[in-house]
Amino acid sequence: MKLKKILEELNYSSFTGDMSVNITGIACDSRKVQEGYLFVCIDGIDEDGHAYIEKAKENGAICVVVSKEVINPFDNVIMVEDGRLALSSIASIFYDHPSKKLKLVGVTGTKGKTTIAMMIKTMLDCDHKEASLSGTLGMFIGDEHIPTKNTTPNALDLQTFFYNSLKKGIHYSVMEVASIALKQKRVENMDFDIGIYTNLAKTHIGKREHEDFNDYLVSKAQLFTKCKTGIFNMDDLYYLEMIKNSTCELITYSYRNTNAGVYARNVVKDGVYTHFTYIGLGREINVTSSLPGSFNVLNALAAITACVLLDVSNEAIIEGLLLTRVKGRCEVLETETPYKVMIDYAHNQSSLLKLLSEIKEGVKGKVITVFGCGGDRDNDMRYEMGEIAGNLSDFTVITSDNPRTEQPESIIAMIEEGMRRTEGNYICITDRTEAIRYAMENAEADDLVILAGKGHEIYIEKNNIRTHYDEREIVAEILEEQKK
Repeated sequence: MKLKKILEELNYSSFTGDMSVNITGIACDSRKVQEGYLFVCIDGIDEDGHAYIEKAKENGAICVVVSKEVINPFDNVIMVEDGRLALSSIASIFYDHPSKKLKLVGVTGTKGKTTIAMMIKTMLDCDHKEASLSGTLGMFIGDEHIPTKNTTPNALDLQTFFYNSLKKGIHYSVMEVASIALKQKRVENMDFDIGIYTNLAKTHIGKREHEDFNDYLVSKAQLFTKCKTGIFNMDDLYYLEMIKNSTCELITYSYRNTNAGVYARNVVKDGVYTHFTYIGLGREINVTSSLPGSFNVLNALAAITACVLLDVSNEAIIEGLLLTRVKGRCEVLETETPYKVMIDYAHNQSSLLKLLSEIKEGVKGKVITVFGCGGDRDNDMRYEMGEIAGNLSDFTVITSDNPRTEQPESIIAMIEEGMRRTEGNYICITDRTEAIRYAMENAEADDLVILAGKGHEIYIEKNNIRTHYDEREIVAEILEEQKK
């Protein structure tokens, strides 16, 4: 693409150089630059892209986008006010605005994004409307899986993802939209047909993300100035704040409130399955979810509503919801044991409280919870999670999670202090594998062993080193040992 074409659509302060040069690609990481590339400097939290201008030139870049005056070796220099916003614009222009050619669904909120996104994709696929997906578990385009570092990748990676989806004949796409991505303008220049709001909890507050809760809320709410239709959880405490400045058409959903546009009726919990009737938008559908809990009824209501708007058939909705499996989210393993083993990403107070309070109702036997808390995080969370587990589990095994730079034993001691505020039965086992082994060896028929905290993660992080650790493999190895 000629640089002139990019400049015609880009909002920039000044340009020096030759507009007729041909741009062969875009990069915001100097290591990814190839011959003929345009390099966009991002002034980030940890590093400033302006420091890598010479490296980008060495690797073949012919044009640079800067947001501050620097000494650089380029003939072609574009000055902009905001490098992140420029990257989003340039990437969209370069790939010919691919999101305009897709039916794009964005899901935001503290909890539920991954599950809802996977539900929507599965239902679309069942209706022969193949969808790509981007989120916590990575990017999925057909049979291709691309691992990602962030829940919502940078604007360049996203626009490339949309472009490659279209190249494969995929015209539907679902993505998780993180608050930090909205704040950092990663999803600017994207045309969302549908936006979904799940819920909001006081998390992600700190120097690297949001300075306070209001900043977190305001960042999330930006999605609903970018989409045509917004689907909102009416049961959430911050629902009214979230819709206050929205510019989209509003649809509400609720677990039981019949004043909402969409709601559930006849909810029946049966072990790890939940049956209910979806009511809304002119449809009444009897469905079964393989994911337990009232919170997953809410997730399903949001997902089904998006699919109704995308004209998915009732049959595909029923089939897709039953087939949906989400790695690390209420993931029940195939163990062939008289008890069940579930892996879930519940790693903070709100998620553990929600999981245990909901799951307990449908379990015939005991709930045995194995969990720890991450290092270099809020200490209060440890006491509170210990108290939650003590009150809601029949038995708890307190263990290590990602200790990072802390000693696992000190984290466990804080969790134990919270546990002591309850009458809950527990044991402390620092080694996570031994903790899982203990829980499985002491589980009986109809019990549910919950491995909480790791979810989709397949590593343990200690002293800034990540070591491979997949709880699915650990459970399989323990079961194999027990056969001998």
